[in-house]
Amino acid sequence: MQNGGGSLIQVRNLNVTYHSFGETKQAVRDVSFSLNSGETLGFLGESGSGKSTIGWAILGMIEPPHEASGEVVYNNFNVLAASEGKLRRYRWKEVAMIFQTAMNSLDPLVTIKKSFVQLLIGKGIADKEEGAVEIAVNLLRYVGLSPKVLDMYTFELSGGMRQRVSIALAIACNPKILIADEPTTALDTVNQFSVLANMRKLKEERKIDAMILITHDVEIQMIMADRIAITLKGRIVEEGSKEEMINDPKHPYTRLLLQSVTSANITKIEAATGNNVKFEDGKDGCPFLAQCPYAMPKCAESFPEPKAFSKTHTVYCYIY
Repeated sequence: MQNGGGSLIQVRNLNVTYHSFGETKQAVRDVSFSLNSGETLGFLGESGSGKSTIGWAILGMIEPPHEASGEVVYNNFNVLAASEGKLRRYRWKEVAMIFQTAMNSLDPLVTIKKSFVQLLIGKGIADKEEGAVEIAVNLLRYVGLSPKVLDMYTFELSGGMRQRVSIALAIACNPKILIADEPTTALDTVNQFSVLANMRKLKEERKIDAMILITHDVEIQMIMADRIAITLKGRIVEEGSKEEMINDPKHPYTRLLLQSVTSANITKIEAATGNNVKFEDGKDGCPFLAQCPYAMPKCAESFPEPKAFSKTHTVYCYIY
């Protein structure tokens, strides 16, 4: 079920196209959803399904030559149409992100203290280094790290420590919304549970108002999410509460996704039927076309309209 109060972010008809080395790839196609106060919205799907790109678009980080269109509306502010100055005030203070690879998101050339000081002073949270360091110490303790970490460089930290530093930095400016992109990738089981516990604590203690959780790990979504959106080749094909996804998945892709996962780790779903119908990027048909046992001619012609089964449960499939 949806939790909490009203909508914090509305995403409407989001499209993202990447241009690289003379090639064009539409990574997100006509995606619409809302994020409500008090909830964790999970995006679940294979690698390359557009999950991370959605997170980057919400932060306004799709930069030329790449293109983002549609609307990402936060407090009557359209992120995709905003100036860089407005985006700087929006990022980290309103919406922050834990990036997929902590090693790549932390500056290896400066100490952890320097990273905190630059962020906190740059965003106006602290006036001087002393105040920034005091805030940083409290943040590190909150995520279970010693203040000694401040004097260390990224390469001196374990994977779990780096991820917890990333969480501390993400919440340093008291954002209302946290986007977590594969927050437990490459961590062992102990560190996974530690990081997830930190993230649950953030919402339970109202350090953040809502969270978007991006991961291909089904078990993590089932533990953390209130509502789940199933993504495939840039589309949302089904959306519903966690309970609806577990107990009554509707889309053939959702069913295959959940049935095929024996290790809670999705890498690539192979063709289920071999019907030899190829989905082509740029076409409007269903992205599950070639693998679907229920495929029909119109599935190749256009993406289906949404079918609602409840206030929270929507599926995009012609079989309904």
